[in-house]
Amino acid sequence: MIRWLVATAFLVASAGTILAAFMVGPETGSGTLLVNLGTEIFGILITVAVVEWLFERRRLQDRAREQAWNVLHGLERAVWV
Repeated sequence: MIRWLVATAFLVASAGTILAAFMVGPETGSGTLLVNLGTEIFGILITVAVVEWLFERRRLQDRAREQAWNVLHGLERAVWV
C-alpha cells in the first residue's frame, strides 16, 4: 500500500513540475529546468519501481525455495518413520 502512495506522489510531483514548466514556458531558463526536473523525477520513479519489482520477485523465489526444502525434509522424515 505504501509503495502505491509513494509512486503516486512521485508521479503527481513529476506531472506538476512538467505542467509548471509549460505554464512558465519551456523555452525560458526556469522552464527548461522544470522540464528536466520533472523528467528526472519520473525516471527515478521508473527506476525505483523496477528495482523494487526485482527485489520482490527475488523474495518470492527465496520463499518458494525454502518451502520446497521444508516439504522435502518432511517427506524424508515421513519415509524414514
